[in-house]
Amino acid sequence: MKKIFTILLTLFTIFSFGNIALAADVTMLNFEKVEQLPKDNLVSIPVYLNTQGKELNSLQLKIDITGEVEELSINIGSKIPVQEITKKVEGKSLFVSLTSLELGKGWSTKEDVELLTIVFKHNGEGEVKLSFDKKETLAGSITSDGNVLTSGEDLLVKIGTIKPVETKEVQKEASPSVEQKAVETDKQVFVKTNNNLLIGVIIGSFTIALIFLIYTIYILKNQKKDKPIEPKLPLN
Repeated sequence: MKKIFTILLTLFTIFSFGNIALAADVTMLNFEKVEQLPKDNLVSIPVYLNTQGKELNSLQLKIDITGEVEELSINIGSKIPVQEITKKVEGKSLFVSLTSLELGKGWSTKEDVELLTIVFKHNGEGEVKLSFDKKETLAGSITSDGNVLTSGEDLLVKIGTIKPVETKEVQKEASPSVEQKAVETDKQVFVKTNNNLLIGVIIGSFTIALIFLIYTIYILKNQKKDKPIEPKLPLN
């Protein structure tokens, strides 16, 4: 019984640290949160990369565009030390492949850094949707053989003027700044990661409590079996 208890406790420890390590290895790729853009003009939407300190040595991504766009192009950011392998536009899809600037060395970030910008033009009113192709958006790390990239959600942008809704005596709330939006996004990622860790810790704690209960019952039963029986004296 003691051996079983030790094995279960070891497995729980490995499980808990595994969840923490998994959360720390996530590399995030996200579109800037843009809700509206002007019509009949060239516009640009940044794409941000955050490796959370993990070094990458290669990155490839495919971004699909839905909507009527013209003059579609890609501009690679200058703040990340990478060199272009592939940068092309095919129809409404963008293909980018990057590698380290120095052979055998990687690059990393600890905050959202602009990786590239997507440039296009939309004539008239409408909507444009941008999405990462999950199968063809990958990142390689020096310390890992598998894909370490997690791409963010799709982005739906409204193009043109949105007619205001008529309201009576309703004060307009100030729209959040870019910095506030970035903080809200970081909070959402942090809360999601903490929720996953909390679930793992709760399950592990319940498992340990159950193991201790079974072990205590086992000890008490053995103590009852080992207790000597007192002889009864004859009645006069």
